[in-house]
Amino acid sequence: VIRERVVSGVSDLQNEVENLSEKAQYCAELLAQNSELLVALDYVNFLTMKAILEDINTKLNLSLITVTDAEGKVIIRHHDLDKKEDNISKQANVQKALAGEISLALESDAQSGLSIRAAAPIMNRRKEVLGSIETGFIFQNITLLEDLKKSYSMEFSIFSGTKRMGTTFERSGVVQEGTGM
Repeated sequence: VIRERVVSGVSDLQNEVENLSEKAQYCAELLAQNSELLVALDYVNFLTMKAILEDINTKLNLSLITVTDAEGKVIIRHHDLDKKEDNISKQANVQKALAGEISLALESDAQSGLSIRAAAPIMNRRKEVLGSIETGFIFQNITLLEDLKKSYSMEFSIFSGTKRMGTTFERSGVVQEGTGM
């Protein structure tokens, strides 16, 4: 019985990761075509972009939205408004988007931890790349693991290598995120 619950829980986790991946990609493609965002990008209007992304994200519930210019310089990070103007053109997703491709990846970095990220090029009517938009879900910011814990009455952890990037496991009332196996 326990084995069946574990297999079922892992299967549901895989399905949910696939669903989040599809949603991240759909949202990146959708936002890349948003005419208001395109105008705000053209004028590099931070406040307008912030308002547009806040309004849109009340419906989408993304953990992260990042907009870059054509060189990969961050114009806005919806999830971290104070961090901007750094260049993220070396990120594989952003590289592909700036080359005109849509991409999807499961990534881990020091700032966000483990996340699902999709990136799409932002293009004008002449199909020139003006920048990129990256959307996604940071595992530490979503209730996925908590929901699975409630459904299966088991603890769940997502690892990057041997490090827990997201978990429901607690020791002495402290969530054990960032700990090893």
